[in-house]
Amino acid sequence: LNAATIKVWGLNLASGRWLALVGALGSAAIIWWWASIETGKRLAGAVGALVWLALGPVYVWSTFYKQDMPALALGLLGAAMAARWRMSAGIVTGTKIPGLPLAAIVPLSLSFWMKQSSLAPMGAVGLMLLLTNWRLAVRWGLLAAASILLPFVGLDLVLKGGLHTHVLAFDHYGRSGERLAKNLGVLLAQHTPLVACGLVTLAFAAWLFARRRTVPPLSAFYLLVAAPAALLSNSLPTANYNHLLDILAPLCLVLGVAFGTAWRGLQSSGSFARLGPALPMVAVSAVALVQAATLYGKSGPAWYTPLGMPLVERAERMQKLSDLVNKAPGDVLSEDNWLLLKNGKRVIYDDPAAMAALANAGAWDQSVLLQDLNRRKFSLVLLQYDLTTETYNSRWTNEALRAL
Repeated sequence: LNAATIKVWGLNLASGRWLALVGALGSAAIIWWWASIETGKRLAGAVGALVWLALGPVYVWSTFYKQDMPALALGLLGAAMAARWRMSAGIVTGTKIPGLPLAAIVPLSLSFWMKQSSLAPMGAVGLMLLLTNWRLAVRWGLLAAASILLPFVGLDLVLKGGLHTHVLAFDHYGRSGERLAKNLGVLLAQHTPLVACGLVTLAFAAWLFARRRTVPPLSAFYLLVAAPAALLSNSLPTANYNHLLDILAPLCLVLGVAFGTAWRGLQSSGSFARLGPALPMVAVSAVALVQAATLYGKSGPAWYTPLGMPLVERAERMQKLSDLVNKAPGDVLSEDNWLLLKNGKRVIYDDPAAMAALANAGAWDQSVLLQDLNRRKFSLVLLQYDLTTETYNSRWTNEALRAL
């Protein structure tokens, strides 16, 4: 989609930002729909959707030219379609794949192709099917896997191994306990109510399954699969707070489902009639106020430095740098490729953080890069941080740091 807009209107950032925004709003709408499906209460869906839109990482990353939001929306859509079928069909005995789960494979697969780490929704649907009808689960799982593996193998052959080299490059990063602790620390500090609700919901679902053999709703499976997936992705040394979005979405969904389940319990016990029909609205308002006022009042700077956002001040600063790049003769080395592409410069080296990780792991030969630096190939070098006194920087190897 972005390639098409660039072909028509030229190089721009607007198309990517619009796709991210549509993904964020679409995720809210699907959380609303999914929670409403599993509880029968539209207001329960509204709770999950409104809290999602109140989260700092959501509104920060919904303005960035990144694939996280549209990937989330696609995964949520596919899983919600499966949830709709599950709530309407109950426990099924046949082995023919019904229409909705079959159609759900399309957005679930596209979610992977949008962002290769977004497999939790597909895994959740497969696990739910496995506990309801294992023969159906096997058939569905084979088709779902084929929707990823067959195109992957074909593209990899065409690209002479380039696809798997790109996708699996992160395996060379290693794992960082420090980065994981930092991200989880912020998750717990900023989103304690959501995390507590998620843990209680999973414990309740496990109890129901153990005591009554009641298969939990798909939302519980989604959170169950998303939790270890989020731990894995947030342990990468380069993991930023957008890696928390993959766990925040199921937490918001589960919050809405928990609210709707409690509401239905009150109705069935007769207590609801005595408390009055205003109770749900009061509860929704209380949740929204608590989330917005106490947890997310200063969420922007908490999740990203102000100059990292697309603000007027940053735009003016970037324009000055762009003019500098435009006047520089020959090749330019920049950690921001936009500055190069916008001014018709070659992008010779891309993504220093990945280059450093792969070089340190022995998976990439950086000798040509070091030669280019030592012989002053570039007329201008633009770095995000001042390296004059640094002895370590995760974006560059020690050898490249010395050469710079």
